[in-house]
Amino acid sequence: MSSVRWRWRWVLVVPALGGAAVAAWMWSDASGRLAAAARAVSIHAGLTVSEVWVEGHNRTDRSALIRVLAVPVGEPSLFVDIDAVLADVRQLDWVADAQARIRLPGRLQVSLQERTPAALWQTDGTLYAIESSGHVIEPVAFRDFPDLPLVVGDGANAKLEDLARLLAAQPRIAEHLDAAIRVSGRRWTLRTHTGLIVHLPEADPAAALAKLEGPVGGLAGLGPGIEAVDLRVPGRIVVRRRATPEAPRLRDGV
Repeated sequence: MSSVRWRWRWVLVVPALGGAAVAAWMWSDASGRLAAAARAVSIHAGLTVSEVWVEGHNRTDRSALIRVLAVPVGEPSLFVDIDAVLADVRQLDWVADAQARIRLPGRLQVSLQERTPAALWQTDGTLYAIESSGHVIEPVAFRDFPDLPLVVGDGANAKLEDLARLLAAQPRIAEHLDAAIRVSGRRWTLRTHTGLIVHLPEADPAAALAKLEGPVGGLAGLGPGIEAVDLRVPGRIVVRRRATPEAPRLRDGV
């Protein structure tokens, strides 16, 4: 008796499932035709993207921006996928974030928030603009960012925040800094505008650097004859003088 009931249940369920599939197909087909009709009406009414306005553009590559924002041009205004447009814009090197909206009848308005470079990073012969977090923006030229500090070496970008804290405690040294070189991924060597080299230890570089900020001697007391200061040995300051060029020798009888 139970087998008869199961057979009837299958007879009833199968048509029900088949009817649901047919209804879904009909709804999908109708929705597709309705969307196509709406697009056609929008185009006929002139409701298409015909212009793009961009705010906040400064360093973002113009050609790359045009290439991305040209995609929705000509599309019906009400059918532009704003999320897709923003996803593409946010992939551009200098773009930190972006917002966009459609202003009828046919304007796509985009607002950019660009990244702020905090330093230049030189590695493997290439110079990059980087953010304070160490995020690499893109390759640049020195002439475009003459006032940004320079860090050099593998991994130096990832330690930029540590370097900033180190120099913030020694502002007089920071203002003389020309470059900071990351050595073996463990410690810093600093170079001033005068060419003075300062070797810092891996452990507690702040305490070592503070020795060059003292009221007596210190960085201000190091004359042009000093080539390098080595602070890597605890309790010691090793100073190396610049080599004095030999006076030219005169031939006999001159």
